[in-house]
This record gives sequence, C-alpha cells and structure tokens, in this order.
Amino acid sequence: MAMMSVMWMWLFGMGGWFGAAPGTAVSDAARQALVQRFATEAAFLETGGDLYVIRDLDGHLEATLNGVAGMATVMGPGASADAQAFAGKIAPFCERNGLFAVRSVGVSTVPRPDGLRSLRAFVMRDAAAAELPFWRGTLGGAPGPGSLLAYLPADTVLASQAAGEPAALWRMIRSGMLDFACGGDEAQLKVRLAEASRDLGADIDALFASFSGEWVFSLQLAESATTQIPGPAGMLSISTPSFLIAARASDDTALLALVHAMSRRGGQVTTSQVEGLAVHMLAQPLPGPLPLQPAVAFDGNTVLFAGSPAAVGAAVRARRDGGGLTASKAYAEVFGKLPRDSNARFFCDARFAKTLNQVRAQLDEAKGGLGNPMAAFTQLLGPPLPEASSGWVAVNGPDGIRLQGTGTGMVARQLAGIGGMNPALLAGIALPSFFRARQTAQRNACINNLRQIDLVKQQWAQEKNAAAGATPTAQDISPYLKGGFENLRCPQGGTYQVNPLGQRPTCSIPGHRLQ
Repeated sequence: MAMMSVMWMWLFGMGGWFGAAPGTAVSDAARQALVQRFATEAAFLETGGDLYVIRDLDGHLEATLNGVAGMATVMGPGASADAQAFAGKIAPFCERNGLFAVRSVGVSTVPRPDGLRSLRAFVMRDAAAAELPFWRGTLGGAPGPGSLLAYLPADTVLASQAAGEPAALWRMIRSGMLDFACGGDEAQLKVRLAEASRDLGADIDALFASFSGEWVFSLQLAESATTQIPGPAGMLSISTPSFLIAARASDDTALLALVHAMSRRGGQVTTSQVEGLAVHMLAQPLPGPLPLQPAVAFDGNTVLFAGSPAAVGAAVRARRDGGGLTASKAYAEVFGKLPRDSNARFFCDARFAKTLNQVRAQLDEAKGGLGNPMAAFTQLLGPPLPEASSGWVAVNGPDGIRLQGTGTGMVARQLAGIGGMNPALLAGIALPSFFRARQTAQRNACINNLRQIDLVKQQWAQEKNAAAGATPTAQDISPYLKGGFENLRCPQGGTYQVNPLGQRPTCSIPGHRLQ
C-alpha cells in the first residue's frame, strides 16, 4: 500500500497531472482514463522489488516536439528556422506512423537469489495504432512461436529474435527520408535510393519487400575450441566465437545482396555444398584474430548468414535434427514459465556472462591508474554480470506490449529513465546532435555531387579536346551525368558553379567544398 501511495503521489502531484500544466482543469473523463491506465499497468507489474515505476506518457512526445520548437530560439537564427521546419514535419510523421500512440509505461524489477532480477514492463498504446508502420515494423502482428529459433545450434550463448515486418518499417523509413532528407522531393529520393541500390547490388525496395517478417541474431561460443585474442595484459584465451543471422524471405534478393557485399569488401566468393545447400563464402577467412569466414545460404524460405560455412551447417542440422538451443536445459529453465507465443525474445546463456567477465577481469588488471584508457573501457562494460542464464519475451497485445522474464534490470531501468525525463530536457539533449548529424549528412551528399561534376568535367575536356582553362557549362556536362545536371541538388539549397578546367566545382553553401 505504501508503494501504491507513492505512485499515486507521482501521478497526481509534483507539477500537476501529466499532460496538463499546474492549475489546468482536467475533465472527469480524462482523469478516469488515467486511473484506468494506472490500474491496468499495476495489474501486470510485480511489487516488493527494487524498482517500480508507472509513468503516464499521454501527450509526452507531443510535448517533446514543443520543447524542440522552444529550444530553436536559443540556437541562433539559422538553426531556429531549420528547427521549426523540422518540428513542423515530424509531428505528422509521428502521427501517421503510430509514435504518438503510447499512453503509459510501467516497469518493475524484483531481485532473485542468483543475482538476476525478475523483469516486467508494459508499454500501453492505443489499440488502433497496432496496425501502423512503427508497431508492425518493430513487433509485427499476432504473437507466434518464433520458428527461426529452431536454427540456433546448442552452443548459442546470445540470441535476439523478433517478428517485426521489415516492409512496414521500410515504409516508415522511406517516408522519413522523403520528408527530412529530401525536403519532399520525390525525384531526389529516387536518385538516393538508386545510389543505395547500386551499393547494395539489389533494388532496395525489392530487398525490404522480400523479407517475410521474422529474424533472429545469435552468437555462438564453441564448447571446446578456443581462440587467442590480444588483450592489454597479453593474449586472452576465449571460446571460439561465431555468429548466425536468419531471416524469413520470399526470394533470394537478400542472398544476392549479401554475396555482392562480400565480394566488394572481402574479396573472392566461392560456392560449396554444405548439408545439401549451396553456401556462398569468402574464399579466405577475414584478417584478424577471430576465425571468421562469412558465408550465406538460402534454405527454403530462410536466408542464413553466418560466421563460417561450418556455422551454416550447424544451423541446418539444428533445424533438421533438433538438439539445438531450444532443446537445452538452460533455455527451458529461462522460458519454461513464460508465454510460448511472443513477438520478440531474448536469451543470454551463463557462458556468455562468464566469458565477458573473464575479459573484464583482464582489463581490470591492466587498467592501472586513473586516466588509463582501459579504465574507461571497463566502465563502459559495467559491473560483472551474474553468471546465470537469463531471457525475456515481449508480447504484442491489443492494448500494448508486455515484456517479462529475467535479466540484469538494465532494460527496465532504461525504460523507466526515458519515461521519466522532462520533454524539454529530451529536446535539449537530442536537438543539437540531430542538427549536427543532419548537417554532416547534407554536406557529404553535396560533396559527392561536386565530385561527380569534377569527374565529368574531365571526361568532357577529353572528348572535346578542350583547351586549358576552358569553362564547360552545365548543359555541356549534363549528358555525362546519369539523370542530367538538373538532378544534382544540394540538400541545403545551394547552387553549383562548374568553374574552368583546373578549378574544382563549388557550392554556394559554406563548408560544402571538394578537397
């Protein structure tokens, strides 16, 4: 009861009701809705632990956007106009994709004898928003058993599975690119997507459309084989690592894109038969201390991307013969009492925690006094982990997402911390970083345009046998540019000068300069 009293005080005291300024009248219907949200959150959470937070977020993101607009006034005239334009676009973007649909967040953790915590979290949202791109893209629709988990071999120590729909997430990202990166210019978006498709070796729209809605990322540590990796206090012996990523796909578009990426960045790609599958792999392992030889295969309706051809084979055998991670005692102990069907699932084996603690112990021995870079690195790793297996599931229901399981409590504390931050503070933290990142991306895109102009100037000069110092016009070099000169646009609205031969092309925006 004391805990409940504290939560009621937080909800209704200290600065007024959430979403309303102090002294603002709140309707009976709104107050009743708040009480109902609190009761629903409380019914799912656990009491008697070391963390219990229920935070109403109705209108929170909208208030954050108001904070963004307010922060613009202290960032100078140029940034102010940019910030206000950004704020005007982001609200409709969030609304149509479902980001305004969150109504409250509840989090609880209860310590356990093994050093872990029992975790519970509930993100409540509008039922109608479940079909919007953000929610479909990240968590998918109805909960399911996570059939891709069958591919994980028994030596898997870390696994993250989700049933999100990449096509829905891509629709949201694509519309965000159009609004924020291309200023609503469909032609500019088309050019950028074409460039991305060339880099990927596959049409980017077709790539996202090919994924069918479930993926899993995992890390494996060999039971007996070890690998020596350099550490600050000498060589460190760890169980030989590998990785496996599996994704449902309707065709081999993703496989072809991965083969293209391997050939561009890793060298020659060869093909061999492994467990009845055509496995495409780098001809030689990657340089470095870890024995990685990336390989990719297409198994029916699943793309498998792994750290070695042997890892692909282990995945196929686990799916075909059983005996993989899901059949292990550790997995059964973690998930035995949790919902069988879910939209996301995370597992961490005790062996992973033990290995990480071994690495941390050696860094501790080598870090020396204050100011040593090893000291900062061990702080980044955090305290030693409990050497016990843990995991959680997230279930997407009509009224929101319920997460439950075991862990260190970090996820729960992050949810509680974000939910409790002041919107204006969030804006103050995020806004400067956003504009720096955005301006850097715009500058790089413009410099890439200048580089293309400079290249085709030389082509024009060679074909026309132009004299030194001759100045081609935009019309002169337009035929040498895919899409023509008119499709080269500075993202910040600058204008391009072609300039005479021997001089770099320039942009009117300061800092947009070809070195």
